[in-house]
Amino acid sequence: MKKKVNFHGGCLPCTEQKDKGLAYCVGCCYFEADWSLPNLSKDNSWEKVQKEFALEMEEEKRHKERVRKFAKLLAYLKIKI
Repeated sequence: MKKKVNFHGGCLPCTEQKDKGLAYCVGCCYFEADWSLPNLSKDNSWEKVQKEFALEMEEEKRHKERVRKFAKLLAYLKIKI
């Protein structure tokens, strides 16, 4: 993600989005917002943010699937790590 997205004033000091990606914000209490309210960002296109978020979530889903398959393979081969 090129620019940090602030969902709430509590997001301002947070660096997790930069370190772990936008998908990390889903579990945060500040992410729970009233999305019917207008976007107050001056230069941030909300549609662009939504698309980037969807891409990050899809990538995270693919990663989890790869990890699950790898763990299954290790169990099949009876390899412990």
